Amino acid sequence: MQLTVFGLGNPGKKYELTLHNAGFEATDRLAAFLGGKTRKRCLRRYKAFSAQEGTAGIVQDVLIVQPLTFMNSSGVIAHWFDLKDEGNTVVAVCDNMDLEPGMVRVRWVQSRSTHKGLRSLQENMPDVRILAVFVGIGRPAEG
Repeated sequence: MQLTVFGLGNPGKKYELTLHNAGFEATDRLAAFLGGKTRKRCLRRYKAFSAQEGTAGIVQDVLIVQPLTFMNSSGVIAHWFDLKDEGNTVVAVCDNMDLEPGMVRVRWVQSRSTHKGLRSLQENMPDVRILAVFVGIGRPAEG
């Protein structure tokens, strides 16, 4: 089984520690857990990390991808990856303001997403089923 994990966020130092980059943060931690870190690919608009022989023999290949196209255009890099294989599971990790900070919700994407980064992935991979992992960041305080 192949696992392709898209961490959604915005590139650059300006956005590095913002709540909107929860997908980048989560996938950086996943890469570290698997013994590596994401690296920018030469002339490509994404950072990636690949691991072989996954956890407990369940996943054999893990590819972690962080699109460097800004959140709302995350899906434009999808054509660089072969994601239609039946043995491939596609996961998208992104922020969610409707969840309390630190909460996580996991669900298969059933219809057009309201999250613009996730919607971009859907539009660029119409035949691929996506498992969304929403990381709660809460709503900003009014005022």
